[in-house]
Amino acid sequence: MERNQQLDERILSIQEPDAFHIVDDSGRPSRGCDQDWYGSEWQRASGCGPSVASGILYYLHRTKRIHLPFDVDGKSDCIGLMESVWKHVTPTSNGVDTVERFRTGVQDFARSIGQALLCRTLEIPSKKADRPDLGEMTRFLASGLRLDCPVAFLNLSSGRVRKIESWHWMTIVALKTGPESDDAQSLIFDGTASIWIDLAKWHATSALGGGFVYFESVG
Repeated sequence: MERNQQLDERILSIQEPDAFHIVDDSGRPSRGCDQDWYGSEWQRASGCGPSVASGILYYLHRTKRIHLPFDVDGKSDCIGLMESVWKHVTPTSNGVDTVERFRTGVQDFARSIGQALLCRTLEIPSKKADRPDLGEMTRFLASGLRLDCPVAFLNLSSGRVRKIESWHWMTIVALKTGPESDDAQSLIFDGTASIWIDLAKWHATSALGGGFVYFESVG
């Protein structure tokens, strides 16, 4: 879904953001899979990567790009998906701390259920001089969103962006750009939270960088 808010502003979004909503037993919706649903303390502390992976797989299943070979209808089914994904997207003592570890884990899970996923990645190095510029970063995000692919976001350092956790995976579902070259914001889903953040500020001030990943179905 792409629409003009004003002449100088554009919002680009996945097509069915409501397909991320998962309702728990009390009727409270979560925006994707929540790492707090894991059973063990270690999983809850380190499980943002496999939770984001599970939420993206859930979205691709609900929008009929892939087929999960088990029911995913509500929180309890999604916990089963999260436990299955954990076996492939498995945190180390540093969590799932690289784009490559996330990518290979998700693709390994997909192969284990007879599905194929093509992966696109963009790394944001810790050294600012080595980073792709903001335009390249926003073009990468836009390319995924135009394909109706949520984008996994590894944030190793939040910099001056105060709304999000460092050393954390989240899901980008929309991108907003304005007339200025440094005007870029993204809509983040993170458990029960839905947050707009200043991407330009993150790109400029993150001390450690991170990266972005999205997956396309094959066939």
